[in-house]
Amino acid sequence: MGRIPTTLAVLLLAVVFAANVYRARTQSFTADEALTYNNYVSAPLRATLTDFDANNHVLNTLLEKVSAALFGASEFTLRLPSLAGGALYLAAVFLLCRRLFGQGAMLIVSVAALALNPLVLDYLSAARGYGMALGLFLWAVEFLLRYFDQARPEHLYRASLALGLSVAANLTLAFPGVALVSLCGAVLVRRREWGALADQFLLPGFLAAFILLAIPLSHARGGHFYIGTQSLAQALDGVVRPSLYHDSSSLPEPEQPLRHWLYRSSLRLVPAVLALCVPVLGWLGWRRRRAPWPAEQRLFALCAGTLAGSILLVVAAHARLGLPYPEGRTGLYLIPLFCLTAFALMRMAARNRWAARTLVPAAAVFFSLCAIQFARQWNTKYYLEWRFDSRTKEIVRMIDGLRDRSRASVSVSVTWPVAATVDFYRRTRQLEWLDLKHRHVDKTPAEYYILTGEDLQLAEKLEVVFRDDFAEVVLARATAPPVRP
Repeated sequence: MGRIPTTLAVLLLAVVFAANVYRARTQSFTADEALTYNNYVSAPLRATLTDFDANNHVLNTLLEKVSAALFGASEFTLRLPSLAGGALYLAAVFLLCRRLFGQGAMLIVSVAALALNPLVLDYLSAARGYGMALGLFLWAVEFLLRYFDQARPEHLYRASLALGLSVAANLTLAFPGVALVSLCGAVLVRRREWGALADQFLLPGFLAAFILLAIPLSHARGGHFYIGTQSLAQALDGVVRPSLYHDSSSLPEPEQPLRHWLYRSSLRLVPAVLALCVPVLGWLGWRRRRAPWPAEQRLFALCAGTLAGSILLVVAAHARLGLPYPEGRTGLYLIPLFCLTAFALMRMAARNRWAARTLVPAAAVFFSLCAIQFARQWNTKYYLEWRFDSRTKEIVRMIDGLRDRSRASVSVSVTWPVAATVDFYRRTRQLEWLDLKHRHVDKTPAEYYILTGEDLQLAEKLEVVFRDDFAEVVLARATAPPVRP
């Protein structure tokens, strides 16, 4: 019976990975994925290594170039690096949760809470660097725990390399990376492991990140870091809401009591756990002089210290440099760091008889309900950030089927940023007939119109061919031949 949770956890992770592969093969490409391909993957290597933009996740972009060169450019091949990063994330989740809960029932709960979060799942298959960065970062945590368990130099070297590559995959991991390096560096200094600190921990990761990022970052300006929000409350909401309301853009509704309760509870629970981390970390530092830490205390110290350090760095960067607070995808790392911190607290609290009977079961129920809500939102049709692009591939096919094939070209006017995705399909599928017009949709006459956002109102003057209310996209055509300029 003791192996049943382990078997179920492995089976769940296998199903999640299979679903990620299916999504990578079947879902329409999205605007940000298309912009990366159009501007960097299909461009000369110089553009990837010299041009800085928040859309250019350097390590992921380079791996996309390799995949496209080997297998050709398609949705699936360009998403292969992200799938590999997703596999790293799922494997690290299993190993870290097993460290805490062994083969107990909480293993499946903790794995489900981390693996089924729909906000995280979106970035374990989309051709972006977030999932890869997250997977590499969690492996850095795992390698550091192995080093503190076994004191084998190769584990410290691998942790350093994973951290450096994580930041190179996505710069949003820079703050947690610095926090984790500072935390572990302080431990190594205290142990007087000077050689291990310099040669095995600091140097490999720094070199990996420097080689990949030095030139692009030399072209960075403050205006390049534009994704985020202006308050910590909005940052928290920007992570919690899309996790629980991934299948809806509406505010919490009374007729959805579970989701509403989880949402309100999360907004209160997260600050409470963060406030609790400070005295617990202080207590662990004092206790360290008397006895070695068990596994859950080591994991708590790493995750809670990194989480607290990241938030302090984010606040400092906002105050001093004007950088926005993380929100949604830019704060993706907050989800596993918080969950692992809370799980480690549960294991530590279980040593107290009163807490084991009250707080631990309550926390187990909460995370079980979160996992259930995540599972209820399971989807293989869209990425929330780019919901408007969920039918773009299908719409391009529709236009191809409807167009007059006796004519050499068909003009298609497209709302930005869907235009970037249509341009991707025009390029990769060699649709020479598609005359793309994506500037000033309301002023540029065309035969077909793909409308989203504010341009949806233009559909009233056109013949609607296809409409998707969830994606908020309309395919329409002119009721008369377009006026040629």
